[in-house]
Amino acid sequence: MFDTRPLILALLALLLAAPAQAVRQPLAAGDHLLELTHDGAPRRYLLHVPPDMPAGPRPLLVALHGVSLHLDNFRRQATLEPLAAHEHFYVLYPLAMKTVGLQTWNAGTCCGLPAWRDVDDVGFVLAAMAAAEQQVPVEPRRVYLVGMSNGAMMAYRLAMEAPEHFAAIGAVAGTMVTDSFRPSAPISLIHVHALHDPLVPLRGRPLFDLPAVESVVGQWREANDCPATPAVERFHQLAPDPAPEALERRWEPCAADTAVALWVLDGPGHVWPGAELPGWQAPLTRAEAPTIDAGQIIWAFLSRFSLPPPEAAAPRRARASDGSLRSGE
Repeated sequence: MFDTRPLILALLALLLAAPAQAVRQPLAAGDHLLELTHDGAPRRYLLHVPPDMPAGPRPLLVALHGVSLHLDNFRRQATLEPLAAHEHFYVLYPLAMKTVGLQTWNAGTCCGLPAWRDVDDVGFVLAAMAAAEQQVPVEPRRVYLVGMSNGAMMAYRLAMEAPEHFAAIGAVAGTMVTDSFRPSAPISLIHVHALHDPLVPLRGRPLFDLPAVESVVGQWREANDCPATPAVERFHQLAPDPAPEALERRWEPCAADTAVALWVLDGPGHVWPGAELPGWQAPLTRAEAPTIDAGQIIWAFLSRFSLPPPEAAAPRRARASDGSLRSGE
């Protein structure tokens, strides 16, 4: 009689191994434009995988564009991909919904139809992150977030509503436009803004419900229980003499080993500082030359931080606040 037990055991072993074999292989180096369904609608995201990534999990930077005709405009300005190749991290670009030809985020009270229709952009960004983590090996404690303009507004909303997903955030040329300010946990943040930004003024634009940047950063400083007095440094970078000036104020140490930093630049306008801009963007700029490379400055700040281990996550609580955002100083 033929003994079938070894064959049965071999089949069971194959069945038990099947889930491991079904794990998706990491995506190859390059750009991957992908799609998922969220809240009943198709949504897209672009995942950039740098060449020659080391083996094992690597950090993920989620980068949010501003009001845009096309994602490529933001990618050209921010130039995050050469930095990603050098520092070995992935870049995830979620794409906002396109309405009336423009891609905009529901960041709260701004901007456009997604805000009026209360599109679940918080849920979509988190869903894109979860999808990316199934496609490349992400280090879950080192996921970072940065946004420009309307994307910076969206980054602030995510920092308030889902801080447990991000080790730190960066904001460029934007402000916070949520209806209220009730952060659920402290989070490290860096904000970069031009002194003479014509679209999102540093001192706010009350008529359009755009709060002053310094009041927004101040609210986060208080919520994070940071020192009242910052360390201050002045910089002259990437520009010939007489160079535009960059002023950095940094508050640390704060609760849960966080930090808050604000860079105010004399040079650029409503742009990503350090970018090479096409001529049609000249009306949005004021600088003869860039003052800093915002990508490098922001990454140097963000990459200092990591989320606490799961067992240490419970004590991470921000100071409660019932205050609403102000549109001016």
